[in-house]
Amino acid sequence: MSAPSTDIAARRGSPLAIMARVVAALLLRETRVRFGRAQIGYLWAIIEPLGGVLVLAFAFQLIGRVPDVGQSLLLFLAIGMLGFSLQRRLTVQLGNAFDANKALLHFPVVKRIDTLIARSILEIATSLLSMMIIIAGLVLIEGAPPPARLDIFVAGIAALALLGFGLGTLNAILNAHFRSWRHIEGLISRPLFLMSGVFFTPVMLPSAVSDILAWNPVLHGIEWLRYGYYEGYRPDFISAEYLIGWGLTTTLAGLAAERFLPPGEA
Repeated sequence: MSAPSTDIAARRGSPLAIMARVVAALLLRETRVRFGRAQIGYLWAIIEPLGGVLVLAFAFQLIGRVPDVGQSLLLFLAIGMLGFSLQRRLTVQLGNAFDANKALLHFPVVKRIDTLIARSILEIATSLLSMMIIIAGLVLIEGAPPPARLDIFVAGIAALALLGFGLGTLNAILNAHFRSWRHIEGLISRPLFLMSGVFFTPVMLPSAVSDILAWNPVLHGIEWLRYGYYEGYRPDFISAEYLIGWGLTTTLAGLAAERFLPPGEA
């Protein structure tokens, strides 16, 4: 009686192969749901962050604001907004992963971790594509410089993505067990945009203020990006260990909760 079940298992493949197929199917579904079948859906992934950068730049130009680093206000704001958006979109989209895939999670082959991985791939790929197109456009059209230290710049992106994945995984667990958590998290996260260095550098602030803002790991990530991008920019503020520590701690805590806690209400 064991031979047929063994044959079925062999045809299905190893657990890792099954997981890869499930994640690929979920990724395709997420892409279609998020962007639709029309090309404008994919363009919106570029237009939305670009629009935010242009609005901020217009507002700052009205008051005569110049960039804290470099010559291009658009580039300065783009690095901050795109870095913040990468982390924030991962946090939000992963937080909604279980609820959005509630029906699919009734199938034994679909695991909660699969939905998190699929959404992470989509968000990171979309953010990287947006970042490359916007920065390339500024380099070609405005004459902005390319990244001075590409390896450091990419490492900063990876650290922010790790933080976003960890916070998003924790959000997903908390949303599944506490229906009011998404509202609480929304209130907590709103000031972060103003406190994360999107449109300023900590060195331009009084030390008493920058010391308080230093508790925000996202600020370290955005400064890490600017350190990798701008030639000669040497901020003493960055603590790679602090940001990576936050990312690893939240990721491990989230994965442990996903593995050992019951599904919850979501």
